[in-house]
Amino acid sequence: MVVMTGRFASGPFPPFPAGLSPAGTNRRGKEHAMKKILCNPRNLLVLFVLCGVALLAALLFFSPYQGPVVAYKLALVCVAAITGLVFDFLAFPYALPSSYLDRDWRDDPEAAGEDGQPDFPVADGYHGPFCAALMRRALIIAAFVVAVALGL
Repeated sequence: MVVMTGRFASGPFPPFPAGLSPAGTNRRGKEHAMKKILCNPRNLLVLFVLCGVALLAALLFFSPYQGPVVAYKLALVCVAAITGLVFDFLAFPYALPSSYLDRDWRDDPEAAGEDGQPDFPVADGYHGPFCAALMRRALIIAAFVVAVALGL
C-alpha cells in the first residue's frame, strides 16, 4: 500500500471520480434533490412548458412582431393534432387503445397500480393489438401535424 504525505495526502477515503462519493456520505445535497425533481417523469411536462414559455418570451423580447405569427402557427399545429385524434376516433371506433385494457379506466381514473405494476394493465394476449392501436394513433396524428406544418 502506498501512503501519500504532504499536500498529496488524501482524507480517510480514496479519491473518487467527479460526482461520485463513497457510500454513506451525502455531499451532493441540493444538487441531487434538484436532479431528482427535474428527472421525475411526472415533472417533465411542467419542465417542457416552462422551457417553451421561456423561449417564447425570448422570441418576443428580440423580435416582438413575430409573436402573432408564432401564435398562429402553434394554433394551427394544435388544431391539426386535435383533428388527427378526432379522425382516429371516428375512423376506428372499435379499435381504441383503451379498449384493450384489462378493465375500464373510466371507472376509476385515479387508480394507482401496486408497486411496479401498471395502473391499467393490458388484457392478456392483446399486447400486439394494443401496441398497433397506439402506433396507428400516433402515426395518424403525426401525419396530420406534418401535413399542416408543410402547408405553413
